[in-house]
This record gives sequence, structure tokens and C-alpha cells, in this order.
Amino acid sequence: MSLRRTLSFTASLAALGLAAVVVNAPASAARADEGMWTFDSFPIQTVNQKYGTRIDQAWLDRVRNAAVRLQGCSASFVSGEGLILTNHHCVISCVQDLSTAQNDYVKNGWMPATREEEKTCPGQTAEVLTDI
Repeated sequence: MSLRRTLSFTASLAALGLAAVVVNAPASAARADEGMWTFDSFPIQTVNQKYGTRIDQAWLDRVRNAAVRLQGCSASFVSGEGLILTNHHCVISCVQDLSTAQNDYVKNGWMPATREEEKTCPGQTAEVLTDI
């Protein structure tokens, strides 16, 4: 048996073994904790008692106002001046469009020293839930 066939066979056995473990794992091992909580029906008292937190409505309002949606991606405000943080895949097409032969932002990135040097993504819309 060649090395390639041996590796392929070993990988197949490993995948089969993993599938057997996943299929036979108890359903309770992957339980979520109470599902999804929305800002307008968040169980403040329950969460505070269970986890020892001090969440209040003002905190929930700050979190809600910091949450941003960018064309199907999540993001958040990280400054009071509108700077937004999101995942690479959410803005890669914009970064490619802003790149030039002299400045390949995809490959090298960039760090603006001033606000004037910051880049914007033409056509990108940031949506913020301000009220429920």
C-alpha cells in the first residue's frame, strides 16, 4: 500500500471514528442556556441571580446601541465617533476595492495615524437598532 493510500485510509478511519462519536454523544452535552435573549425581553433578574452579574436596563441599552449590522454581518461601535469593528470577511471586498498597486491593504493592512486617513466603504450601510 502506498503512503498516499495509507494516509487516505487513515484519514477515512479517523473521520469514521469521529462520526461514530458524534452520533453516539448524548444530546444533553451540547445544550444551550435558555436560547436567544432579545433586548426587549431579556431576563435581567434571572441572569443576575444565576451568573452573579449586575446587568440593568441602562447596560442593555448601551449594548444595543453599540451593536451594528453591516449587510448581514455583525459589527460594533468601538468609539464615540463612529469607528466600527467587524470581521475580515465582512469587508474584504471593500478592502480590495480600496487597494491600489502602491497600497495593497489586503496584503499589508493599514493603520491610519489621523481621522482624515481613515477609509470608508462606499455603498456600505451600517444599521443600528435604536429603539424596540
